[in-house]
Amino acid sequence: MNPSDPSGISDHRTDAARPAESGKRNDDVDEKDEEIAHLGIVARRETRKIVARTDTNYQFATDTLKATLYEQIGKLQVQLNWLKKESGCRNR
Repeated sequence: MNPSDPSGISDHRTDAARPAESGKRNDDVDEKDEEIAHLGIVARRETRKIVARTDTNYQFATDTLKATLYEQIGKLQVQLNWLKKESGCRNR
């Protein structure tokens, strides 16, 4: 017998979450879900920016390399023509 319950009738049920508490928990979960979704959106957006910058940098590096190589080819052709002229060789 429970001394705080003189009738001898006890209520041993577990208390269910009160609707107000349940609603608050749902709001907290919804808020966390929204935060996670927002972070995912931001992460995808930033990833796209990084990829775009990387593509731009890659294109710039490729164009610069091509220009340098064509310049070197031109110089080598001039040197080759000069060597042929000096050695007395003719184009065959």
